[in-house]
Amino acid sequence: LHVESAIRRTKNDIEEQATKMMYCPDSKTCIWHLMDRLVDPTIEIVNDVTHKFEELFNEFPPVPLFDVNLFETLSKKYTLSVSCNTMFNSGRVLQKSITDLKLPFKFYLWSDQIGYYKPSPFFAQKILAESSVTSYNEILHVGDTKATDGQLCEFSGMEFIHTVRKNPNLNQLLSLNNGK
Repeated sequence: LHVESAIRRTKNDIEEQATKMMYCPDSKTCIWHLMDRLVDPTIEIVNDVTHKFEELFNEFPPVPLFDVNLFETLSKKYTLSVSCNTMFNSGRVLQKSITDLKLPFKFYLWSDQIGYYKPSPFFAQKILAESSVTSYNEILHVGDTKATDGQLCEFSGMEFIHTVRKNPNLNQLLSLNNGK
C-alpha cells in the first residue's frame, strides 16, 4: 500500500508540475521522484527500477479496450496519431507496444521525447506540424484525461473524443465534444 500511495502521489505531483510548467520530465526523472518517496535513491536503484517498469510493461502490454475496426473507419477521414504524457515508461517502450497492435497511426508523440506535456500549446503545435492537415479543426483527438487532453483540444480547437477506460465498448464510451 505504501508503494501504491507513493506512485499515486508522485504521478499527481509530476502531472501538476508538468501542467503548470508545460514541461515533461523523462521517465528516469519521474522514477527518481518516486524512489525519493520510498528510499534514498541512487542512480543504480533508479536504473534498476526503470528497467523493471519496462519489463512489466512489455510483459503486460496495453490491450485495446474497444473495437479496433473503429480506427480503420476513422483513418479514412482523419490522420491518426498517438500522443501521450509519459511518466514511468519512456515513449520508446510505449511506441513498440502500440506499434505491435498494428493500428493505422501515422505518427507518435511522447512527452518525454518532445519535452512538452499536454495541454501545452507547444504540444498542440507539434501535433499540427506532424499531421497532414493545416488547421486544428481538422484534427480529431481521442484522449482519456479531460484535464490534459480535453484542455489541449479546448485551447487549440481540435475535435475531442473522451474515452473512459472502465467500459470495453468504445462506442458506448465516446462523448464527442466540439473541443472549441
